[in-house]
Amino acid sequence: MKLFFRHTLSMACLLLALTEVHAEYNGWYISFKITTQKHQEVIGHFYMAEHYFSPDSSTNQHAVLRILDAHWDGINDTLQFFNHRISYTYPSSDSIDSYLVYGLLDSASLLLSAVKSIEILDMVDASYLVWLSGPRTIADTIWTQKPAEMRLNPIGYLCSYDIFIHEVTPTTDKIAAELAAMEAVYAEKEISLRDEIENSDGEVHREAEEQLMMLIEQLDEEIGNILEEYSGEKVVIVSFCSC
Repeated sequence: MKLFFRHTLSMACLLLALTEVHAEYNGWYISFKITTQKHQEVIGHFYMAEHYFSPDSSTNQHAVLRILDAHWDGINDTLQFFNHRISYTYPSSDSIDSYLVYGLLDSASLLLSAVKSIEILDMVDASYLVWLSGPRTIADTIWTQKPAEMRLNPIGYLCSYDIFIHEVTPTTDKIAAELAAMEAVYAEKEISLRDEIENSDGEVHREAEEQLMMLIEQLDEEIGNILEEYSGEKVVIVSFCSC
């Protein structure tokens, strides 16, 4: 059972994030080419929120290098980036539309002193409210191209998840059962608390409201803990966490 208020909140924010609304929640997946002092070429990728990076800065080598330098830990002489940018296409819940989400793999670094020049190759506009997890190496992108055998859609309070199981195993079946059982327990508790709120007043009413808020806030953490069990399985998770 997916309770209506959580489902409505998540879907409303998801539609906002996936439309072409350029707001504070958008950013850029940026691919670049560095030519080193030894005339070697290095291709890299990083993500930066739109608030911190303007397309107008893409031709300014100093600005790009400064962003790469401060992107992670602020070490002044080292650029931090990723070796691979991957993508994953998945259908909407009604299978009418499809969405594209990106991810970054294999962190890398390069001394700033080794850089002769840097060039932006392309920039992909994408919301940072939606992210990809599951593939851990570039080799994993082979099985992600095959259709998923099963899809799950647990919905929390601030986060919702599209889980695409590309190979059903006893482990994935066990996790699916855990998610269903957890959701049923939370739904039962929520219905009970809402009924108590509606039919009480005073201290009892306030305590029920506090318990309901605690229950709701715990839901995302509980789902996240269960999803960690997918580690090592051929599973892709598209996560969306709202405002």
